[in-house]
Amino acid sequence: MKKYFLIPVAAMLLTSTAAFAKTSVVPSVDANNRVTVTVKSDSGAENIYSILVMKAGEKAEDNTDAASISNAYKFETVKGTEKAELSFNVKSTDKRGLYQVITGGGELDGNVTYFAIPEDGVRVEALTKLNASTAGTVYGVISEYNNKVWVIDLSDARYTADSENVLKSFVKTANGGLKSGGDAEKCFRIACALSEIRRAPANELLGLLNYHAEELGMTYSEAVSSGEEKVMTAFTYLAADADKNPINSPAQLDTVLKRAEALGKVNAATRKDMQQVIEKYAAELEISTAGDYAALDKYEIVKLLVKENGKDYTTIKEFGDAFAAAVKAVKDNAKKPANTSGGGSSGSGGSGGGKSVGIAPNLNVTDPGSAVGTKGEKLSEYFDDLEGSRWAVSYIDYAAHKGIINGDGNGKFRPDDSISREEFLKIAIEALNIGKGAELPLMTLGYTDVTEDDWFTEYVKKGIYYGIINGISETEFGAGMALTRQDAAVILMRVKETAKLAFADAAEETEFTDGAEIAGYAKDAVVRLQKAGIINGYESGEFRPEGGITRAEAAKLIYMTLKSAEKL
Repeated sequence: MKKYFLIPVAAMLLTSTAAFAKTSVVPSVDANNRVTVTVKSDSGAENIYSILVMKAGEKAEDNTDAASISNAYKFETVKGTEKAELSFNVKSTDKRGLYQVITGGGELDGNVTYFAIPEDGVRVEALTKLNASTAGTVYGVISEYNNKVWVIDLSDARYTADSENVLKSFVKTANGGLKSGGDAEKCFRIACALSEIRRAPANELLGLLNYHAEELGMTYSEAVSSGEEKVMTAFTYLAADADKNPINSPAQLDTVLKRAEALGKVNAATRKDMQQVIEKYAAELEISTAGDYAALDKYEIVKLLVKENGKDYTTIKEFGDAFAAAVKAVKDNAKKPANTSGGGSSGSGGSGGGKSVGIAPNLNVTDPGSAVGTKGEKLSEYFDDLEGSRWAVSYIDYAAHKGIINGDGNGKFRPDDSISREEFLKIAIEALNIGKGAELPLMTLGYTDVTEDDWFTEYVKKGIYYGIINGISETEFGAGMALTRQDAAVILMRVKETAKLAFADAAEETEFTDGAEIAGYAKDAVVRLQKAGIINGYESGEFRPEGGITRAEAAKLIYMTLKSAEKL
């Protein structure tokens, strides 16, 4: 056996300052004096470990009694990043004090880590003091009992570089619940890891998060685990403001990561997906998508939020202020007189003169025209919140009468709310009786955001089966996301084709001034629906393909889709 050379406690492997050491050695002693030594490599290759435990100051070659704690030994081969673990109980006759773990690959190589087996009375005394400590007193307690109850490396570069915050993190993470010296050591490692993560540059952040994930007991979202550049950068912005975004516990780190994901997604968003981003991450961005936002033109708001100069939002407050300003600007503009007719900003086409037209088997539509009556009259047979959407009352009532749409069960239709992908898919399928009475084959969707218990699952299956809609990715349908105007056009075109309701030939190009912004997959649908009189643009000549669709606008679109069949 080779000769071993001990190294000072201050240089122990347990708290190595190397950013991504290949091997970590973590000994711990629980409240019942059970010792566990865990050895792990991050190399991913097969590893052979030798683990030897003995009293500090003793030499390996002088110990031959394998039954004694003075020579607890294990030789183990593990695969990849699996752990090698040595665990044993300390006998009542064994000496208390400082012990050493010597580890190596196949042969012991002199890597030394220390741990302490304390006297029970001293353990209780130390832990009582430690659990009662504050950030201002915890250093004194750690120092007093170091190498007696726990072994904590106060020379760790991560600690010396950020000692005040490491101690804050220690107290926050411990939360008065430490039960052993091993708990204290783990808590200190976590505090150092949090400090390292908190101060990391964006290009090192993902590596550190992965390296410390198990120790912190954390899992991450896809945006974080894939290391999206804007998300990593946003984290560094937020972490720099410790008052607004403290990271003194794994729970606080999780909160800041969620905020960073939201801010990063905002900074990476285009007009195409900004609305979906802000509605998905509203809580993390500390904004409300109800109230004024819900009632206004989302496309106009989004245009004001997407930065054209390439600069990022660096704080949640900065984005919140920009969001509030955008909502106010669009609201103020909406109050200005406009030369419009037919009501609404939908661009869904005008109404007819009230004649009855045949649509399809078992369908008959009467164009209701515009709602009439004086303010204060009950405009709708079904809902009591349509005063601000008088232009859409007849379309909404028609769809409600046919059972195509419904409200919230309390007499409210919420006409100005955005309609989601699954909600619009449902009413389009219901309107044209797609798959009615047909039995679909057994299907497994494979979307993480669609379960068998969701109310819309049946419609998603129909939409996929009949080629009406696709998911936003192989694993996500996009449930809950606001529908865009161009996607509404695609759904309506495919529904009409499925129902064998033909379109007139499309023009070569759209007549919209922003036709170049319409996605390639949607252009044909937009052109055909425009020519069919189902949709039209804004007074500015824009179609605004990435703009949202309100529930009132959806009702009109469905009506106009049915009405267009008279041109067959």
